[in-house]
Amino acid sequence: MSLKSVVIMKRYYFLILGYLAFGFLSACRGQLDIGDGGFLSDEPCRAPCFFGITPDVTTKEQAIEIFQKKFGVGNCDEWPDLKDGHDIICEPVLVIFNDSGQIDNIYFSPAKSISIEEVIAKHGQPDAYMVFGSSRENMGRTTSVIMRLYFDNINTEIVLSEQDGENYFIVSSNIIEEINYSGNDEWAYWREDAQPWRGYGEYKGPYWAGP
Repeated sequence: MSLKSVVIMKRYYFLILGYLAFGFLSACRGQLDIGDGGFLSDEPCRAPCFFGITPDVTTKEQAIEIFQKKFGVGNCDEWPDLKDGHDIICEPVLVIFNDSGQIDNIYFSPAKSISIEEVIAKHGQPDAYMVFGSSRENMGRTTSVIMRLYFDNINTEIVLSEQDGENYFIVSSNIIEEINYSGNDEWAYWREDAQPWRGYGEYKGPYWAGP
């Protein structure tokens, strides 16, 4: 298993399973009502923009101001290390900054159900995919998989709902669990090992399996 595959899976589990990490800039008292985050509706801006926050464009200070104005200061509690951290978390949104204070990634879970069919109708066919596996209760074999789809024209990665087994079956009704907008450098790195999209059907997995 390559070091990069380990990093990718650690990234996945930290971000998907509750966003459990330290040093967040803010934490929410309740989930924000973000609708589809503009992913299909283009409101209030088009992907890869999220409520005026765009990777490689928006700064940390601007993003904090947008969160406060759009969602209200009462929705998020500022942490003591607000100016020194690299993340804002306000469930179901996670924004990651680089050392220079610009945004690298925006992760969010849409508040409305979105199918892959709707995504393709809006943004066209995915360019690539990756299938990731995990093993429940340390069974020593892959027991479930998720699929990540990559759209190069909007630097966007979507994560589809988990399925039992070792292979992933994708049909038009598959539901999106998470959306990730990336800056150019981040996109090139995380997209590198993905395989060409082949349309609906069965995809052999996983890229990596672990506990």
